[in-house]
Amino acid sequence: MKFISVVLLGFFTFFMSCRELPEQINSPFQGNWSGDYQGAENGTLTFKITSEGNIVGSKISTSKNYSEEFLGYIFADGEFSCNTKNGFLFKGKITDVNAKTYSGNWTQNFNNTTFQGTFTFKKN
Repeated sequence: MKFISVVLLGFFTFFMSCRELPEQINSPFQGNWSGDYQGAENGTLTFKITSEGNIVGSKISTSKNYSEEFLGYIFADGEFSCNTKNGFLFKGKITDVNAKTYSGNWTQNFNNTTFQGTFTFKKN
């Protein structure tokens, strides 16, 4: 009985810690966006936010001369997160849909080293 209680408590804790994705039908953030990122690596960003809140884009490193696609999601409250296959993670929050520019932070864990920086972008 004690084992079952512990298992049930674990499942309950797990499901409470997962953020539920609210269904978006017409995201206020949808459209084409572009910007740049700076820090341990520098480059440009272009991405699209769909009406459902999905993010699809690419980053082009001007300092290391390569490009990479990224995928992500933006919540109805403007919080977003995107990442690449190589562990490049963009996180931020759009707090005002009518603002001219937005910003956030990026990190990348590569070969037991963490790289980081900032990014800015705007709606095209």
